[in-house]
Amino acid sequence: MKKRIMSILLILCMVLSLHMTAYARCPMDVLIGTNEPWGMTRTFVVGDAFDGIGEIYEHKKGGIISHTKNREWWANGVQIKQGDVFKQVGMYEMVMRSGNIVATPYKFDVIPRLDHGWQNVSKLALITPPKTTYRQGADPFDPRDIVVRITFRNGQTQDLHHEDLMIFAGPRGMRSYADGVRVQQGFRFFEAGERDFIVRVVGKELTIPFTVTPFVTAVELTQEPMKGGNRTDTTIRSSDFEVRATFKDGSSQLINGDCLRILGNGNRLFFGGEYDFGVSSVTVNITMGNFSIRRVLHTVAGLNILSFPKKTAYSVGNGFDSTGFNAVINDGGKNINVNDRITFYMDNVQLTQGRAFTTARKNRVVEVRYAGRKVAEYTIHVYDGTVSAQAAPVPAPVKSPAAAVTVPEVKVLNNKEYGGAPYRNKPEGNVLGTIPQGTKVLLLEKRRDGYAWVRWNGMEYYVWAERIEIPTPASTATSSTSPNANATVLESGDYYMKIGDRYIYPAGGDHYWLEVSSDKPDKPFSVKLVNNSADRGPEYTIIYDGRYVYMDTSCPASMQLHSNNVPHSWRINTYSKFSTIRDYKNQALLVNTFGGTVFVSSISGSAPELGRIVFIKD
Repeated sequence: MKKRIMSILLILCMVLSLHMTAYARCPMDVLIGTNEPWGMTRTFVVGDAFDGIGEIYEHKKGGIISHTKNREWWANGVQIKQGDVFKQVGMYEMVMRSGNIVATPYKFDVIPRLDHGWQNVSKLALITPPKTTYRQGADPFDPRDIVVRITFRNGQTQDLHHEDLMIFAGPRGMRSYADGVRVQQGFRFFEAGERDFIVRVVGKELTIPFTVTPFVTAVELTQEPMKGGNRTDTTIRSSDFEVRATFKDGSSQLINGDCLRILGNGNRLFFGGEYDFGVSSVTVNITMGNFSIRRVLHTVAGLNILSFPKKTAYSVGNGFDSTGFNAVINDGGKNINVNDRITFYMDNVQLTQGRAFTTARKNRVVEVRYAGRKVAEYTIHVYDGTVSAQAAPVPAPVKSPAAAVTVPEVKVLNNKEYGGAPYRNKPEGNVLGTIPQGTKVLLLEKRRDGYAWVRWNGMEYYVWAERIEIPTPASTATSSTSPNANATVLESGDYYMKIGDRYIYPAGGDHYWLEVSSDKPDKPFSVKLVNNSADRGPEYTIIYDGRYVYMDTSCPASMQLHSNNVPHSWRINTYSKFSTIRDYKNQALLVNTFGGTVFVSSISGSAPELGRIVFIKD
């Protein structure tokens, strides 16, 4: 009897062991040499802050090493930080890194905030469909009519509009959203024929058939990074590309890459992302139905370090100082400064400018990394007591990048409102100081993101381009002044807005879209000054009937302004006879009108007539 009981117990133990093993994580399931992301949040709700949870499991022969220090996160190519708030629904590919350890990418969703919880959605029903016939390449996708009703398990319902939905387009009969491509305001359909939309909300899907009629006769690439196919930077953006589509009626249209499906080495380039492909060549494919464009982009000649940081001796408590470092990439005899792509690491910990040393130690090796790859190293010393700074070893003299090209001089605006030009060591970096008014600097490059790259006192910095006076060459025109010079600050208040003789009008009820009309709106817009930065200018929000005037970031070529419950920041400059409104984050985007709609488009310099807005006090 005793033996029988022991036999039963033994069998029971074996069964339980097999059962537990079937569901346990097995180190052999993951190949040695991979870096596995683990413990991350994969679903966020609009309005949630990014929690920064997660670690990297580095699988090695001796076991698993967990990395949790100095983590960085990149969503669809854009860096995000713990505490950043998600403002719109979306599906993202996340890359997490810790020092030089990069995890395998993973996906996460940002979903709408629902009345009865996203876990309790039972079904979807289409209340109002979108437009279902499009001319190939010519008609932009317009989601503003879509209304989807969700039913919860408790029987309650809630109507969702386009800003709450993820919409995908693909071949007729596709089984899942994964068989299509996500489409947003302004997307162009190049694959003619019978197609399907799939609307997705928290894992539930519904299908809407639509048709794309043949209309395109030819396409050509009109813009790419460096016309010859060479890059001076290792990053690529969808906005770097532009195509011209020619249609059956003889007309043609330029279409920005943000409105197209572009792949770099097989990976989708999403709007707003910066994708770093390093120094290797990149195969870019722009697919447009029967039309396609393929380019192989190459990085130009390698990196040249002209000088290392001056300071190599520190006391405990001193902050790291990279002043004096200078590196360039050569492009056909022209040296392009790449200091903003350089990072410094010691013991796999990034040394940011000013980061304090806490431990005394001599002969510490600092790695110099370009685009995440080690390109050089030098030695520093950290002492217990106070020491004098020592100069770092300097490589053989190399011709100055400024001497290699002819660049114009620029003069900082003598404007009391500004009082000089704040400068940074990289775009969107921390302000290091201010170039005094009246100072002459050397203009190296005026960038598309609104910054100017300048040389001052032998160092290269980035300043906001509108803060300097850039003369036009005398052979073509006289010197022009920044479009924001002499602008005044508009007071908070209630205003009607007009462009020419027509009012800016909110059409469509609560979920309005801005148009121009001879009709005066029922009530004025509420304009609120929320900040007045000496660097970036006055920041405003604009509200109508309790909802913010908003700009989607899906496609700059077709961004009609509309309502949203999420605030959006605008810059308003007011002159003697008119005002201008620009996106606060990307001030190259100007609010203007064409064809009866109010939208933003990339316009630098003076505003055209259709971008000049008059605010009329209520």
